[in-house]
Amino acid sequence: MKKNDRLLKFKEDYQAALMAYEEDRASFELWQSQYDGVMQPAQGRQVETLFNFSKELIESQIDSNVPTPKVEADVPTERNKQLAMTAEKMLREEIKRLKFRQENDEDERTVKIHGGSLRLIEWDNSKKTHNTVGASNSLLIHPLQYIPQEGVYRQKLMDYQFVTFEKTKTMIKAQYGKDVELEGVDPQTAEPTQSDETVTQVVCYYKNTKGNIGVFSWAGDTVLIDDDEYNARGNQVCRKCGETKPQGENVCRCGSRRWEKRSLNHEELTEDIVRTDGSIIPAMSLALNDDGTPKLRDVEEPVYESDMYGSMYPAYDLMLDEQMNPIGEAPRTQTVQRTYEEPTKLPYYTPKSWPLCVRKNVSKHKSVLGDSDCEAIRIPQDKANKVSTRIIEKSEDAGCYLTKPKDLNFNFGNQRRQIIELTDPSQANMVQAVELKFDPSGDIMLVNQYYQWAKSILGINDTSQGKPDSTAQSGKAKEIQVSRAMGRQQSKVEMKNEFYADCYRVMFEYMLAYADEPREYSSQNDEGEEEIITFNRYDFLEQDEYGNWYYNDEFTFTVDSQGSAQENRQYVLEVMEKDFSQGLYGDPQDPETMLNLWKDRESMNYPNAKRQVARWQRKVEEMKKVKEEMQALQLEINKMKMETPPEGQSVDLPPEVTGGVPI
Repeated sequence: MKKNDRLLKFKEDYQAALMAYEEDRASFELWQSQYDGVMQPAQGRQVETLFNFSKELIESQIDSNVPTPKVEADVPTERNKQLAMTAEKMLREEIKRLKFRQENDEDERTVKIHGGSLRLIEWDNSKKTHNTVGASNSLLIHPLQYIPQEGVYRQKLMDYQFVTFEKTKTMIKAQYGKDVELEGVDPQTAEPTQSDETVTQVVCYYKNTKGNIGVFSWAGDTVLIDDDEYNARGNQVCRKCGETKPQGENVCRCGSRRWEKRSLNHEELTEDIVRTDGSIIPAMSLALNDDGTPKLRDVEEPVYESDMYGSMYPAYDLMLDEQMNPIGEAPRTQTVQRTYEEPTKLPYYTPKSWPLCVRKNVSKHKSVLGDSDCEAIRIPQDKANKVSTRIIEKSEDAGCYLTKPKDLNFNFGNQRRQIIELTDPSQANMVQAVELKFDPSGDIMLVNQYYQWAKSILGINDTSQGKPDSTAQSGKAKEIQVSRAMGRQQSKVEMKNEFYADCYRVMFEYMLAYADEPREYSSQNDEGEEEIITFNRYDFLEQDEYGNWYYNDEFTFTVDSQGSAQENRQYVLEVMEKDFSQGLYGDPQDPETMLNLWKDRESMNYPNAKRQVARWQRKVEEMKKVKEEMQALQLEINKMKMETPPEGQSVDLPPEVTGGVPI
């Protein structure tokens, strides 16, 4: 298919998907306005949002914690368990580098307002250090930037999906080398702008015939990316002559400036690979067929003959000239088939997961994203706004009013005194002040009722909001209330955990595919002590029964739910304190027991825990040192007691024992 035909085909799919998703996109804007407090009814007069409880209830559910990755081997051998632990510790350090906690703060609000969000995870080769090339990159995608395949509501079943970006033309030129000066923004997806410097880039992620990820991207009528094997390893070759692009060069020797990606299936080793456990993948290995049998090739070998004693000697043939005269001897050879070695070929790993990870708020039928909290409480918020507007109008209409005869012409100005001229004394009784009073208690009670209904819909109570709650009289009662509130929110917790598990899976696949150099990370062992772990993608290579190498990616990615919500974290810390006081950690007076407690607190991000761990670590080491000295001294004393001195001869004990007094 020609490039113009492919562009036309992708544009048609994009327009069909966009039209099918237009109603959802309109809802996203309505819900954002509701959260911002500028909610207006579809018909009727404008209202005031005095009590924006939509925002309050969303803010009360914000969970600032990022679920900790947990990796388990599908086949739980000792080697696989160690690999799973390495992958898990690598991911824990990677989410710190990518600042997931900061991204999560924004994401928490987006998910609850719009019902879901997305995160784009890609490998960025421009991220370089002194020892490494490339690293994972994370970018939050707003629901208004995302357009799913028409009629498909589960991402895993999609053939393609679209993402839009607003970028400057200079950025497009630098990133793709394409001139898009004649292109502009897409009015269907972009916000209104007067700038001529921006352009809308559309990126389509799709599944190719092999089930791998392909990417097609454009801006206006300019194709930016057309890569059917986007995640596959490859190098740049000249589109005209096919020569590999030299590093740092933009012009081929044939004069062409046009390059394209050529996918690579495997790498050939030039030196031995030493893995973390000390095992070696040799640079040269026995050449094998696909079925595991050794390959054979013709080899010329000398022929040996045995003499009468059984000794073997090379056989020679007599050499003759043209006149058949002997001129010498030549070793006799024969052609045989032998096995041989060749450079070891290791496959490149190709990620299969979508680079887009979807997070749902609450699952919703026939929806790629989830159910919005703003949508769930939109009616109570709308009713409360109308009542609040009525309160304002009534309060403004209330006040003191003056009654007078219609023909009595006077008005009170700013003067402190004013003379009223009467034609008849009876008119004086007609001039009266009437005070109109307004009691807002009924309307306020109605607004509060709408608020309570909204809280009930979302499963929120005063305890989970941190407000005084007279219904919980004891600590245990409050604990139960928090637990029940979290139970109502459990669906959101599960969706968040599933989302992060998907993110961790994608990050792991990228490390297997592109992290050529071993990566070192600072971590903690089971004792809470600092250690350095090494992630080496070659550690995950295995050989099948035929001798073929493959990457072991059979791991299950989940999250450690401990401390995933603030209430759970506080509860765990309280239980930890209770266990310590009851002696479950050991003797509370023992410095080593205190050290273990502070190590567990450190794992829960307890304030100043790291400083306390260092402090108690020093005390434990000092105590051990004193104990070792006392044991050595006791051994020396016991040894001297066992040696019986001659009669009349005193025993010389060390000063530490006698206190410096001669005996």
